[in-house]
Amino acid sequence: MVHNRWSLFADLSELNRELIDRLYSGGGMSRTTAWAPPVESFYQGNNLMVRVFVPGVDPATVDIKVSGNLLSIKGERKFTYDVRDNQYLFTEVVYGPFERTITLPEGLVFDQVKAKYTHGVLDITLPIHEGVLPRKVPIEIEQSPQPTLAGNR
Repeated sequence: MVHNRWSLFADLSELNRELIDRLYSGGGMSRTTAWAPPVESFYQGNNLMVRVFVPGVDPATVDIKVSGNLLSIKGERKFTYDVRDNQYLFTEVVYGPFERTITLPEGLVFDQVKAKYTHGVLDITLPIHEGVLPRKVPIEIEQSPQPTLAGNR
């Protein structure tokens, strides 16, 4: 009787290698594709902050534009390693161009926008005109009477 021992890591390694071979073999496929970096936006003091996570992107090649109420961020993560496709075990990194367009709220001072890149994080600071900060709207909670059960009087 022959017993084949199942090895999770060996099988996953083979599966990953097979997937990569299929994705990158011929047919004009490449490691680069369009992608969208994660973005978060929040108020900090009298500024609207837009934070874009772009590790591995050369900040000198990032293009930031404000047009009307739209903030556009374009760039590219370039594949710079000398690794042949058959040497990959797996990859979760996406290479290629990206573009994000974000609709901005009213009341921003567009001629004072600043951008700073630190450790793969691009922080875009958009000052807010004085007195335009959003205000929290309180919610009035109305309590409805609790229904009574017919048997509990």
